[in-house]
Amino acid sequence: ISQTPRLTGLSQELRDQIFRSLFQDTTLTFVLTDTSKIVRREINTEANNLTLLRTCKQIRQDVKDIWIRNSLFTFEAVGALLKAMTSWPVYIVSKIQDVKLVLNHSMRLKYKGFDQSRDPVGIVELLGILSNLKLERLIIQNAAHLSVTYLRIQDLVKYGHGWRELRYVRTTSDLLDFDHRDHVIWRIGLCLCDGDDFQREPQPAAWTKYLLERDGQESGSVVKVYRTREE
Repeated sequence: ISQTPRLTGLSQELRDQIFRSLFQDTTLTFVLTDTSKIVRREINTEANNLTLLRTCKQIRQDVKDIWIRNSLFTFEAVGALLKAMTSWPVYIVSKIQDVKLVLNHSMRLKYKGFDQSRDPVGIVELLGILSNLKLERLIIQNAAHLSVTYLRIQDLVKYGHGWRELRYVRTTSDLLDFDHRDHVIWRIGLCLCDGDDFQREPQPAAWTKYLLERDGQESGSVVKVYRTREE
């Protein structure tokens, strides 16, 4: 006597909840090789949850795009992010909700008519290229020069788009109290500052002010800084 599989026997609503919970633990990591310039995919998860899509046609149809919307897409270089997002179909890119960008090196690249081979490319300009990206959450992790990081965050607060929640991660909170006179200020995105022209403001109050000026006072937009107890 044939029996209906337990999973497919559940209601679609319950199955969707199970699929969302499953793929929230899935991280897809993409890197750009130095030689072939081809994006390589690595799947970081205790169990390869994507194998569920290969179990049967019914499961694949039920999952639909849930795996895209709930997996974390991590890119370990700006080039990897650009290569992937500009080569994947628009319908896939537009469904991605969570992206993490790890900036271990200078953001220097040439992309079509966009030449930033001399100056670091701004995050805002990068997101402008990827206009189909509509993220729920963008995580940026880097250990760049203090002033570079400060201006990069300020650029995102003032002009950033393509995400609802931004998390900027550093190993320390030193960018909130460094002496700007001791640091060289580079051109980052839409900001061009040098020496005494650069004025560091009390944060996160100033960034919240910029965010509300951009989104409107009724938007409820806010910038928060979280510090670990020990750094």
